[in-house]
This record gives sequence, C-alpha cells and structure tokens, in this order.
Amino acid sequence: MRINNNMLYEDDIFHPNYEDGLTENKKTVPSNFGLQEFSKKNECIITSYVDNKLMKIKCYKSSGINTRIINAISGEPYRGHLIGSRNEDFYFKVCVPHLGSFFYISPEECEKHMRITFNENIKSSWRQKFIHAQIRKA
Repeated sequence: MRINNNMLYEDDIFHPNYEDGLTENKKTVPSNFGLQEFSKKNECIITSYVDNKLMKIKCYKSSGINTRIINAISGEPYRGHLIGSRNEDFYFKVCVPHLGSFFYISPEECEKHMRITFNENIKSSWRQKFIHAQIRKA
C-alpha cells in the first residue's frame, strides 16, 4: 500500500470547549513516508527515505476511539488511557493517512523514532496542551 499524502500531527481530538468534545485541529507535517507492511496486530513497518537511504521503521498503531492508547515504539498499551478521552492530551499523536494513529511520550521521542523533525510551533503547541492536561489532572 503506497501513501502519497503527508503525515499529520493531530493537535487535539478531544477539546473540552466543544459540545461533542471533538475537533478537526490537524496540522500537516512534511514527510516522505511510503510503503507499509502489516505483520502482527497493531504492528506495521513504515518505509521512509532518510538522507536518501531507504529505512524501515517498526511502529505500533493505536486502533480507534474507546480503545487503549498504545506506545508507538514498544506496542505497550497505556492502561486506563483511551483514544478519544482527555488522556490523549498526555501524548504526542501522529496520524498517517490510511494507516492510523501513533502515540509518543513527546515530540522529541517521535522525531527520534521516525527520523523526522517537527517545527517549534508544533512542539510548543503540544507542550501547552500537555501542561494543561497535567494541571487538569492535579
């Protein structure tokens, strides 16, 4: 399966200011992602060119609303943290069209794993959302 679209950073799927809690606040992130191969449940291999070399990146995707958030690197689910809940705000979420959503502890963890770079506006926006989530939980 070849993907021609850009990867998306999803700033927020849950927003307490909206009646239904959902928003379409997505920012496009430049990428050169291509072919995906599926093996085990939630596991996929993304091929990407990094410095003109074809790299295979093993990832674990999260399934859908009301399912557990899964760490994109380890595949471990975060117990009690569901997609579509306020707990999403504790994670950096990336969406690859036609493939799914990937959750990381921070933008920097995602950059290292996917071998990409996000601009500072995206990182700053996520940090503000994360801080608000921590305050809300306290």
